[in-house]
Amino acid sequence: METRSAPPASLPRQPEPDGWLLYLVVPAEIRAVADLHGRPIALGAQEPAVAGAIKQALAAAGVTPIFVEDGSKDPLNRLVAREVVAAPFLVGHRLTTERTDIAATLSRLDLRLLEIPLNLPKSR
Repeated sequence: METRSAPPASLPRQPEPDGWLLYLVVPAEIRAVADLHGRPIALGAQEPAVAGAIKQALAAAGVTPIFVEDGSKDPLNRLVAREVVAAPFLVGHRLTTERTDIAATLSRLDLRLLEIPLNLPKSR
């Protein structure tokens, strides 16, 4: 009788509660969320629930960045000026066709999108 081994376990993927994602714009050399550890990230003007969800998602990924929360300067301008290594682009549901167009535009600037699942509180 032949015994079968269990299939190899894959790395656990972070859940995507309610399908919400944070799209961060990052330089092309940032390949994974872990690359943000200890690096400055601009949050910009976010609703408190969104800012909290962003911080929680990064913490769940084991990442402790340096948050730049000064809302007086646009986060994407900070990224272009190389003051930070990441800036929020969009909080929403999974992009499909639009993502291809956005990715092409960003790549011409040596930037890319990094997706992070968010757990946003439900509206009342």
